[in-house]
Amino acid sequence: MFSFSAFVFAAAVVAAVLAAPLAAQPAGTVLAALGDAMASDKGLAPDQRGALTQALRERFADYGLQTNTGPRQQAVQVALSMIVEGSFDEAAPERIADVAFAAYQAAARGAPAEVVEGIGLYGYRKKISAERLSAWANGYQQLASSGVPPEVAADLVRAAMESDWDDSTFDILKWSLVGAAKQRFDLRAYATYLLGHMRDSGSRPGALTATTQAYFKKLAKTGEKPVL
Repeated sequence: MFSFSAFVFAAAVVAAVLAAPLAAQPAGTVLAALGDAMASDKGLAPDQRGALTQALRERFADYGLQTNTGPRQQAVQVALSMIVEGSFDEAAPERIADVAFAAYQAAARGAPAEVVEGIGLYGYRKKISAERLSAWANGYQQLASSGVPPEVAADLVRAAMESDWDDSTFDILKWSLVGAAKQRFDLRAYATYLLGHMRDSGSRPGALTATTQAYFKKLAKTGEKPVL
């Protein structure tokens, strides 16, 4: 079974390896920082470096012209960890660029590095599309910024990974948790009920959300504890 903590640990090791060369980069554009870091990587052959540089330039497009300052420096480090992991896995340059960009975008928007890296590493293992990786990482940040506890947000991402949910299912359940936060439900209990029934019953996410919300509204009136 997929271990989210194992991938987070592996990502942390890769990030530590990259920390020194990244910190030494002068202020410039995002692509310049990525290029400088790759130039110092002795494990990349010249042809590999050239192909990867081109793929990154095409995938990052205008994002690559952003200045590598402030929060973007952390996002660049996350992208670099995905580049290193992709090279370890001998992934195609275009695939590496896709995952690195998804990681950069999510981290730049405020998603925690360890969460983004864990999702990216899983994406390499299971060949998940960059768009889905981005949806999961950005979804985590939306949940956390909406008052959903980080561990609950991580549970949703982990469930999406393990169950291979499509983006629509993930979005419906994500907004269900956001709605529960707004109504001040017990988020841990709500998530346990919602995700548990989603796994066990094969319910449709929209119908399950409606049922779960009605159930917790009833509990809020009666003061009863949920049966999980």
